[in-house]
Amino acid sequence: MYSFSKKERWALAGLLVLLIPALLVNLGIVPLYVEEPRRATVALEMMLRGNWLVPTINGEYYFLKPPLFNWILAGIYKLSGSTSEFITRIPTVASLLVLGLVIFLSGKKYVSFSFGALSAFLFVTASGNLFFNSLLAEIDIFYSLVTFTSLIFLFHFYQKKNYTLLYLTVYFLGAIGLLTKGLPSLVFTGWSLFVFFLVNKDFKKLFSWAHLAGIILFLVISGGYFILYNRDGDAQRYLQYLSVESGKRLSGDTFWDYIKHMVLYPLDTLMNLLPASLLIIFTFRNSFLKDIRKNTYMKFALLMLVAHFPVYWLPPGGRQRYIIMLYPFIIQIFSYFFLKYFKEEEGKFNLFSKTITVAAGLAALGSLIPLFIKEMNFINGLCAICLASFIILGAVFFFQLKKPQYSILHLLALLLIMRIVFALVILPVRATQGNAPNNKMAAARISEIVQNQDICILHPTYVPMQTIFYFENERKEILPVCKQVEPGKHLIAEKFFFEAYNYRREINSFMVNPLKPVSNHFSGDDQPGLAGYDYTTLLEFRLQKSNYLLILIPHE
Repeated sequence: MYSFSKKERWALAGLLVLLIPALLVNLGIVPLYVEEPRRATVALEMMLRGNWLVPTINGEYYFLKPPLFNWILAGIYKLSGSTSEFITRIPTVASLLVLGLVIFLSGKKYVSFSFGALSAFLFVTASGNLFFNSLLAEIDIFYSLVTFTSLIFLFHFYQKKNYTLLYLTVYFLGAIGLLTKGLPSLVFTGWSLFVFFLVNKDFKKLFSWAHLAGIILFLVISGGYFILYNRDGDAQRYLQYLSVESGKRLSGDTFWDYIKHMVLYPLDTLMNLLPASLLIIFTFRNSFLKDIRKNTYMKFALLMLVAHFPVYWLPPGGRQRYIIMLYPFIIQIFSYFFLKYFKEEEGKFNLFSKTITVAAGLAALGSLIPLFIKEMNFINGLCAICLASFIILGAVFFFQLKKPQYSILHLLALLLIMRIVFALVILPVRATQGNAPNNKMAAARISEIVQNQDICILHPTYVPMQTIFYFENERKEILPVCKQVEPGKHLIAEKFFFEAYNYRREINSFMVNPLKPVSNHFSGDDQPGLAGYDYTTLLEFRLQKSNYLLILIPHE
């Protein structure tokens, strides 16, 4: 197997230094979006309520996820004294870097330094991680760190024949995973142990005092939390919601949903792993299984992949973020065969090298495109950014032409430079477009109008999570939901609630309209109103295709 030279190792060290700004530049420029504001709101309300055991949103029980990731967010909020977008996303970046370190250390110990370093770099720079997952304050990267590390401990302590530490570490991290993601962690832990000991013909080790100790530790940690939760909430209801949430991915509409998912899911995986998935060409060989069997760790990597990938591949509800903990094993298999055969198989390496050359050339030319996009003219120093990017990426292209034997290093450099350019050019545009900036601005306007007076969201109004988080963050108070009108209180409600006619002939029991129109639409009195109350409209605004009113009900 190929081993990096001293010069190549220095190059890797330089890339490691470049990785930090690549992940941090403009990390906090885009308002929280997707599921980020939900995670941040739960963490913020834990701090505002002084209760870290019972997750809430708008002061009401939140049952869809366990609280551990919210504890991490709330903890970093406390330590830093900031709830900014940058601080909110730091746990994800830190988790990605630590996961890369675990990949490196395990690869170095059981295969080689070069294998560990290449696998770690290819994982961190995989397109799905570098350009998407690392930008989000979401659960998945942290959960993948916990889960992958538990599998590494399973392998490591089995090699050491230390079954007590094996079970204690695996079940400890399994409990951490359960408090992060929910019941999938329980299934993942149990299935990993079952398959591993079965394949290793050591099934009797599952029936041991060490295993019992691990199970007890798992129950003490996870069960202990729910016992404490039950003091202020309903633990049984919480677990029921977590069960339903975990089962969602097992649903499918038709037989064709299954077929479509089974065809597209592996392709989507390879897309998310680019450019690491380019190395797949080195795995196409008759000796694939024979080569895997030569290394105990590679056998383990393939076993875990075969055991767990179908669980997410077969149900239509499976998503790529569910298998990030399996990405390292896929990348390690690709890296193993690349380092083993790229010197011997000139044809495959030339194909790989020419692909990198074309990519570098296109990236250099592409860095000039923002100069011709009118919507990007507001970016400060855009011309300097584009020209500098063109020169640097052009240098990568030049070195790739001159020294194609270092294609893999040029590829890593190309990705990190592109990530910095992406942060400087694309993220500022995202910060000003889409729903998130508008939702954030609405929170500021409402807060400015309401100031320190009482306000609530009138049930069943849905308000985007960005608006809720930024309002609560501005006021340092929970924005509650109210189910009836109260004099002297500001209300946020969707505008169609105020139409002077019955807007719905059939009303679901969970969507009872708390606003009763003063008159029928055909009575000639078209003035909207609340039954028995006058009100003043303070603000009319639009969020995500819905119209809202901020109103004040005066004291009687």
